[in-house]
Amino acid sequence: MAGLWFGPGKPDMNVFLEPFVDECSALATDGFNWTCPETDVCMRCTATAVVCVCDAVARPLVQNFKQFNGHYGCGFCFDIGESIEKGRGWTTVYAFQNSMTLRSRDNTRALVLEAVKTGKPCMGVKGPSLLSLISGFDIIKGLVPDYMHCICLGVVRQMMSLWLDTKNHNEPFYIGQLTQTVDTKLLSIKPPCNISRTPRSILQFKFWKAHEWLVWLLYYSLPVLRDVLPAAYYANWALLVDCVAILLGVEITPAQLVYCERGFKAFVADFEKLYGKKHMSFNVHQTLHLVQSVYDWGPLWSHSAFIFGRPLGLGLCHRKSVRPSVTLVYCGQTA
Repeated sequence: MAGLWFGPGKPDMNVFLEPFVDECSALATDGFNWTCPETDVCMRCTATAVVCVCDAVARPLVQNFKQFNGHYGCGFCFDIGESIEKGRGWTTVYAFQNSMTLRSRDNTRALVLEAVKTGKPCMGVKGPSLLSLISGFDIIKGLVPDYMHCICLGVVRQMMSLWLDTKNHNEPFYIGQLTQTVDTKLLSIKPPCNISRTPRSILQFKFWKAHEWLVWLLYYSLPVLRDVLPAAYYANWALLVDCVAILLGVEITPAQLVYCERGFKAFVADFEKLYGKKHMSFNVHQTLHLVQSVYDWGPLWSHSAFIFGRPLGLGLCHRKSVRPSVTLVYCGQTA
């Protein structure tokens, strides 16, 4: 463990991360010695952190960016976002845009200088981040859209809430009156032993863990929702399932990445038409950046928060998420 914070508020990340950044700098320049047990040869290696996994709330804190519910709240592109009325209040939404201007380390450096000069946030950038001092670390590409939070605990849970919330009883996607039909199908499923949890009633979905949402997405949902969810909504959901399943593969081809990029664009565009602009959450928007993350670092399972949950005894048991990550630290000439 690099650090632990306890207090009534969030820490100043540029202070909290200082010991970690200092250690990374030392490992990148001075390195460390170790002896190979097979050859008994002493070797010297350098190491640096290359990927940082955070949820959507912590990510802008370590980047020193605005939160996702502010203007220019996306840490991956320059989508400004939009505040609209929802219920009794206001919410920030990200309407679908077919083309996006992506952030980069270079244009972020320019915005940091402008923010320091003016003393005001510049296009979502509030100031410098200490993580930028780590050798080889990219403050934009190094922060990834974690699929555990973005997809499993984000979009998937959001869509289930829309389908079952009685406030939507007049909407064409509402299936709250069919919960018994869904439960009959769902609870009759007998998963294999490599799935640690048996299905739970959708009436208890508010208590489902991230792994349960993942299994629901990949394995249970399509057969369970067939002939329950209206055709257009079912097709939209199936597109999400297909793209996520591909990006969780062991081997992903360039053609599949192109397919998923188009698929996520179609999913987000159709989501706005089917569910309305007021439900275009930041998590829905983040799906547009998943393919770039896979292109940079490999399959989604290789850089997700599932990796950190396993040592904490959270019962994670997805066949891809249990693989060891090789993207978090680069040592010497092997990754």
